[in-house]
Amino acid sequence: MLLALVVPLLAVVAAVPFTDPVPGPAPRNQYAAQAASDGDGYLAIWTDQRSHPSSTYATRVTSDGRVLDPTGIRISDEVLFQHTMIWSGTSYLIAWTRGDDFWLMRINRDGVVIDGPRLVMRHARPATSAYDGTHVVIAYTVANGVHFEPRAVFLTPDAEVVRDVKLGDGGDIGGPVLAWNGSHFAAVWLAISGANTVLSVDGVPFNIDRPLAPVTRLLDDAKQNRPRLASDGRDFLLLMYDDNVFRHVARHVSSDLSTVGDAVVLPPQLRDSSTALWLGDHYVVTGDSGSTISAIRLDREGRLLDVATKPIEQVGSIGTSPGSAAVTNGRDLLVTWSGVQHAPIETGEILDIYGTTVSGSTLDRRSSALLSVATPRQFTPALASSGTSLLTVWHEQTGLYARRNALDGRALDSSPIRLAAVAESATATFNGTDYIVAWMGYNAKFESELVTRRIPAQGSLRMNGGTRVALDFARPIALASNGGVTLLTWATSDGLKAARLASDASLRDTVPITLTDFSPVGTLSIAANGADEFLVAWGEAFFTEHGGFNPLNVRAARVTSGLTNLDAGGFDVATTPVAEGSPSVAWNGSEWLIVWQRAEEIRGRRIAGNGMLLDGFASDAGVLVAANARFPNIAWSNGYTLAWTDATPRFGPSSLRTARFSRLGAPLTANATLGETEMPGPRSAFLVPVGPTNVAAAYARIAREPEYGGVIRAFLTTLDAPFETPRRRSARH
Repeated sequence: MLLALVVPLLAVVAAVPFTDPVPGPAPRNQYAAQAASDGDGYLAIWTDQRSHPSSTYATRVTSDGRVLDPTGIRISDEVLFQHTMIWSGTSYLIAWTRGDDFWLMRINRDGVVIDGPRLVMRHARPATSAYDGTHVVIAYTVANGVHFEPRAVFLTPDAEVVRDVKLGDGGDIGGPVLAWNGSHFAAVWLAISGANTVLSVDGVPFNIDRPLAPVTRLLDDAKQNRPRLASDGRDFLLLMYDDNVFRHVARHVSSDLSTVGDAVVLPPQLRDSSTALWLGDHYVVTGDSGSTISAIRLDREGRLLDVATKPIEQVGSIGTSPGSAAVTNGRDLLVTWSGVQHAPIETGEILDIYGTTVSGSTLDRRSSALLSVATPRQFTPALASSGTSLLTVWHEQTGLYARRNALDGRALDSSPIRLAAVAESATATFNGTDYIVAWMGYNAKFESELVTRRIPAQGSLRMNGGTRVALDFARPIALASNGGVTLLTWATSDGLKAARLASDASLRDTVPITLTDFSPVGTLSIAANGADEFLVAWGEAFFTEHGGFNPLNVRAARVTSGLTNLDAGGFDVATTPVAEGSPSVAWNGSEWLIVWQRAEEIRGRRIAGNGMLLDGFASDAGVLVAANARFPNIAWSNGYTLAWTDATPRFGPSSLRTARFSRLGAPLTANATLGETEMPGPRSAFLVPVGPTNVAAAYARIAREPEYGGVIRAFLTTLDAPFETPRRRSARH
């Protein structure tokens, strides 16, 4: 009897990074930093765009300003909107708004998330927090008609809800601010009063059982906003921004909120993002104005103790609100701020997070450190194989780079070569002698160009030859070679073009042919049959007579080595009412296979050498290859290797997967996961055969390892899963 052997699992050779990690200012923008102190050191958190979508990072800072987590701690894959944070006596507690709901998490002194994210209550928005040594209190709002009702929830140090206290009947428009004076809490909020919606400032003292007095109107017709509250252990200091004088003003407020002192106008250097803190015998107010962060001291009554502010930092430009914020460990300050980093503005990398420690008594600056640190972001990798080596190509914010690698992933060049300062949609192939790279670049006037370059497979790493052709658009781009002819295809605003390249990567055909008059959508894929023809596949949509688009279809065309289009205008591969796109093509020695995305599945269809569809009609759905999958990439090496990203979650990080199958319709085997990709797309992975059963994969994944800092990075690995023929063996009956 015949017994099939189990197909071996896909052997994934250890992934090799395209380049070694070199930490520096984190890519893209970082902003909205806040911090809390455990009485000694600090935990700072901020919104970070080093990955996509934006996430939340944290780092621990010692009392003397040393950064304990050099590349940060990714505490959430989302932005913590409207967050507040505080030390609870046992851990850092962070509360934020997700949608219209109140969420929290806890982080211990080691920077580890020990609880959460956890839903506290629905239809509630946390605002600020305070701690009395026993309970953490978080002020929040709930919808009450067209206004918001101010409330406060008492939590244990482990963030379990103990009591919920209603502070007022409504009218809050910004969320209550809290302070603890040693005997009770006080909450203050902006309220709308009167038929003319005049702004006022209301407040109430309270404890765990109830409000201790009726709601008090501290200021009527205030014309002021952004209230902040601090306490000296007895009374309170109210800090607000005055729209009349464009300054912050400070007022002394009695313990029961019944008496409000005269306004003390603060210097203009503190007009933005001001914070008030009590330092044992005086208040310190920090703030910024344009490019300077400053501080000043106030007495218990809110009066100025210093003639002028003391500069803390001189910055090129302060970032988005809050541009700066301060926290105290009881003795000194940590000021966190977002500002212009070292990179030129044209790179788009503008803001980073910094932390500056300041003496609480003298306001002298003690140390300053960059808090948002990571390696460069790498994305949309490309790959080519000569059979004895590989060429890896990838994008970074600072340009397009290439490097040669051995088949096992080892770098053959000590450092990569920079191909272009600005580039898009790079792709690569091997023409039998050298590597060819093509991309969309830009000239000095920032007009788009189609660019090609030759890189030798051996010898010193350099680029030469090639061409630059001015185009209004050249994306996507695809390359393939049969060892004698290299075919380049690219999209323009008036259709899909194709031309051959000479051995030095220059255009062999100065007048390209048009494969279709419609510009491809999404992915463009091409494969050679090893002889005289290429198959080009693309996604296509065109305007309907009603002014909209028809569903996206998959189409293809065969092109000869002599640059003859055998299928004028292309032929249909998949034309169902469901959107079909992101095709990928491979040749197995006798026929082509096209796989594509249909809704949240990957489908496939074989194409004979004469262009005939072998698996049904174009109006059919094709053969199911993988469910819950999108953005396929296919390669043939004694069997098909498939790479794709999971269709769920729809947004955010998605798993990047690979598998093998022997023929269309056969089950997927040798499943493996390469990691998570932050921006799933057709170029999350790039596959090329490198041996009888081996396929090399270049892919971009989120590098959560500490040395990378959580950015997306390019990696190279080899997938090996030989298909074994079932053997005949006897069995006794």
